[in-house]
Amino acid sequence: MRSTTSSRAAPAPNRRRPAKPDGRSAGPSRLLGTARRVIARTVFIVTRVLIAGGIVTALAALGFFVHHYVTNSEHFEIREIVIRGMSRVGRDEILEAGGIAAGANIFRLDVDGAERKIGQIAWIREARVVRRLPGTVRVRVRERTPSALIELEGLYLVDAEGEIFKKLGERDPADLPVITGLARQTVIDHPRASGDAIREALGLVAEYDDGGLANRAPLSEIHRDGASGFSLVLADGATRVRLGPGPYRVKLARLSRLLQELGRRGLGAQYIYLDNRVRQDRATVKLRPAPKEESPG
Repeated sequence: MRSTTSSRAAPAPNRRRPAKPDGRSAGPSRLLGTARRVIARTVFIVTRVLIAGGIVTALAALGFFVHHYVTNSEHFEIREIVIRGMSRVGRDEILEAGGIAAGANIFRLDVDGAERKIGQIAWIREARVVRRLPGTVRVRVRERTPSALIELEGLYLVDAEGEIFKKLGERDPADLPVITGLARQTVIDHPRASGDAIREALGLVAEYDDGGLANRAPLSEIHRDGASGFSLVLADGATRVRLGPGPYRVKLARLSRLLQELGRRGLGAQYIYLDNRVRQDRATVKLRPAPKEESPG
């Protein structure tokens, strides 16, 4: 018998290649380095926080002590109070309203509150309060200028800006022209339109004065005739002038000439009409009746 030998070669030995590092594992030295860096970073952050906190605490404490010192020190007591601009309002009234007192600490004075409260005094239009260290307070006020009275179920003062600021008192000026023809409720319900009408009346008063009429025939009343303009009552109480709508400068100049001519003739007018819209250059005058002569007894 033939003997046969296998021709298949023996399998080659299994040789594994070394695995490449994939970054998923690290040696002890690398882990130790990372830990050190984390610890150092943490210590650095904590140190900065502690230092910052200490600084903030120190500053807060310093601020507290400074505030306590300046608000309690005798060095900053109010020793001088200077008030400028007052005429109708007394010094004591201003100081009481503003809460300003000699001997008080200057830093405890509420400047904004003092200005606001002083400005609420009827005669005061504006107030300014300034501190001057170590112990001086300066107050400057701007008082209202009364320009007219207005009849609103009682007489009220009107300032030069057209604001109604107080009811007429016993010591207040009463020798001012009176604005009439505006209802109290209308002024309350329609303040803007009423304010415009009041300012228009004040403008008319100013033109009347500028034209020299106030010296010849002082003005007693300015009556608002609705949309028809204004009428005037002269101080003698016997002459009424119907002006109609503005502009008024030309009409007032004509009125001045009329009054001058009437005075030259020894006549007095009961009504003067200057509201002719067709013939604006025309004036109509109704004379006052001549006084009756007494018959000899």
